[in-house]
Amino acid sequence: MSHLERTSNSPQNSSRMREQVGGGTVQQYPTARTETVAFRIDGCSKVYWIKKNLILSEPGTLCEIFATLSVEGEGTSEEQAIKLNSVIPEDFEALVHFYNDFETRGIPVGVPPFQYWDRLKRASRCYRITSVEERAYGELFNILIEQNPVMAVVIAEQNPGADQEWLYAAYRKLCLRARPLSDNEAAKLHGVTVNRIIRARQKIRHWNSLSIARRGMISRGSIIREVFRIQGRAPTEHKSR
Repeated sequence: MSHLERTSNSPQNSSRMREQVGGGTVQQYPTARTETVAFRIDGCSKVYWIKKNLILSEPGTLCEIFATLSVEGEGTSEEQAIKLNSVIPEDFEALVHFYNDFETRGIPVGVPPFQYWDRLKRASRCYRITSVEERAYGELFNILIEQNPVMAVVIAEQNPGADQEWLYAAYRKLCLRARPLSDNEAAKLHGVTVNRIIRARQKIRHWNSLSIARRGMISRGSIIREVFRIQGRAPTEHKSR
């Protein structure tokens, strides 16, 4: 089924109040707007407005809509809002917020960061907005590294295209923390990964026992990269780390 369908031109109150996504505040929108595009999710009455220049700057399904519109004025008013299918309203709200308000207002108040980025990832994938999906995936992975580094490793190792620096950050978290892997954590990881974590932690303990002079150019980061065979060196990595 297509992502978009045209809505009927049934008359509606031109002064209708709409709740703006993200902050819970209410603004009054005029019936017709030229700098934004109106969308409505099939089965929902709420109208979402997205800045036209932002849509056009991001290749994907929403951008392609403009190449397929055949009715003059479509998307420029509540009465002619573009109808979307195959998307969860909360996911689309995250996308609208990201486009319109993220830079100035950040994540919506009351929405957990992981939930916000997860919704944004699904919506951007639904509409093939690659740059937004990559941003959401990166933010989700960074949260996982802090909250559940074992799961971050599991997800990254199952994804052949995962950024090596994300993997490095997850391995580093597990290798430098005070407590070793628990039995439950080890059971979730590949045997090779568990063995490398143990070996890296042993090397790092030995590194910690050396004087600064004896450490030379070796850093904890370089030890982790060598043990896990991660190429390159992070630009912010220093030998004392």
